Amino acid sequence: MKKIKVLLSAALLFMAVASQAQRGQMSPEKMAEFKTKYKTTLQDSLKIAEPIADSIANIDFAYQASTRELFQNQDLSREDKMAKMKELKETKDNTIKGLLPDATYEKYLSMEKNRMKARFGQGQMRRRQQDDSND
Repeated sequence: MKKIKVLLSAALLFMAVASQAQRGQMSPEKMAEFKTKYKTTLQDSLKIAEPIADSIANIDFAYQASTRELFQNQDLSREDKMAKMKELKETKDNTIKGLLPDATYEKYLSMEKNRMKARFGQGQMRRRQQDDSND
């Protein structure tokens, strides 16, 4: 049960834009602006070319859209949603991993972890790490 809560929390809170878009606070213009800033951050932090950063941003944003749709689907049970969420995340992670060299992918994971930590606090990250180690 704890794993389900953590996975659900991580998925819903994966990026700031996801939660803002769910509440309807982000206009298409703001979404485009956020995506541009995110691509720039990826380029600067990971030292990658613009086309790769663009691909990663598109993958991340598609993932977010898929998770929003998934959680709005009232026909699926919580367990089904969690199973599909796991599949979506694995697909996203594997696709991004295929775009980056191993060392850069590790930097990407670290960057995402730090972003989540800054946004959601140390407590949730600690619980998530504990649950991940129990898998």
